[in-house]
Amino acid sequence: MLYNKKIVELTPAKLQIITMSINKSFLQFVPIICHLFSLAVATNISAILYDVSPFIKVYKNGTVERLFGTSIVPASFDPTAKVLSKDIKISPKLNVSARIYLPKNANCKLPLLVYFHGGAFFTESAFSPTYHSYLNSLVAKANIVAVSVNYRLAPENPLPIGYQDSWLALKWVFSHAKGKIGNYEEWLKKYVDFGHVYLGGDSAGGNIAHNMAIWVGSDMGIVLDGLFLNCPHFWGKTLIGNESNDPKRAGVMESIWVHAYRILRVSMTRYRIRVWIRIFRS
Repeated sequence: MLYNKKIVELTPAKLQIITMSINKSFLQFVPIICHLFSLAVATNISAILYDVSPFIKVYKNGTVERLFGTSIVPASFDPTAKVLSKDIKISPKLNVSARIYLPKNANCKLPLLVYFHGGAFFTESAFSPTYHSYLNSLVAKANIVAVSVNYRLAPENPLPIGYQDSWLALKWVFSHAKGKIGNYEEWLKKYVDFGHVYLGGDSAGGNIAHNMAIWVGSDMGIVLDGLFLNCPHFWGKTLIGNESNDPKRAGVMESIWVHAYRILRVSMTRYRIRVWIRIFRS
């Protein structure tokens, strides 16, 4: 069977008409395409991987939203407390730093407090308004030198990184008791009495201070005078005391550890599997 073939010659004028027609048709769909794309992006952003409120939300696209504790204030002189402060980088490579506080009228060696901030290992910093105000007040009233440690936060930097950063900072502070070092801080060498050292912290920082005190006792040549724990954050697989009275709060506490400490997440999963197996077998 034979077909008649009609050959149409595409002149530049005809080609331009066809192109304009195609472009006009495509432009009709541009708003729809943009709308669908924005919906896809919004869905991807709003899809929550896990929620540890009131501390953080983590989204499936990797975004970490900290629900508080992100504001910072600069080191300064507090005219009310009459306390000076300044920041120092302990390890620029690891982004470990600290804020040091000194009474303005200091003219002799003073006791030292090394402080670790709270925030469930997820939020806050040594430079937040809350801790800056608190350390200014504490240093003024106790007449001490204070070092407020800024460690890296989970979940981007899961535990034990927070412990390791804190230990690195503590060793750097204590190295001033032995003589001048490379990363030397004059305030610590000139004004600190390393015969009177205290560790302290609140919430997650209380947990860190507790662990640092154990490590100091086993590895450092410094004898601690005391340990200040303000509502320290501890948790375990077996609930104790009144921990089981509030199931919702207990769930949040477990979620903090599961998502801050990835090794624990694996351990808890294995623990639950073992429990399920025992239940199934019984």
